Amino acid sequence: MRPTLSAVVAVVALTGVMTTQETLAKLNLSGTVPPASQVVLIPANPRGVPKGVLKLKLTSAVGGATLSFCVGPAANPWGDATSFVVNVPPGESKLAVINAADFANGAVLIVNNPTASTVGYGINIE
Repeated sequence: MRPTLSAVVAVVALTGVMTTQETLAKLNLSGTVPPASQVVLIPANPRGVPKGVLKLKLTSAVGGATLSFCVGPAANPWGDATSFVVNVPPGESKLAVINAADFANGAVLIVNNPTASTVGYGINIE
């Protein structure tokens, strides 16, 4: 399973600059998820995590498939009692509001594509 270049760039960018709420404000990420794969979009980051809440607008590309976005512990993001999943049908967007400090406590944001085709995604972080 290899993440797309845009996902890798986004993860590197977030890891390096996640220092203030303003840094994440109005950040847009987009890319593709390979068939039958998942990609870590925001890694756990114990240093420099902003305080407060983050609003994530999660989008699945038109003509794609339902994507599952998950925030949960890096060791078991899908199966932990503290994890939550947002399923986004093709061409739709959903809003998730999370505590930014979750990323300092080891949480990650992952997107999963269960299909046999590459599917586009988008995230708007406010």
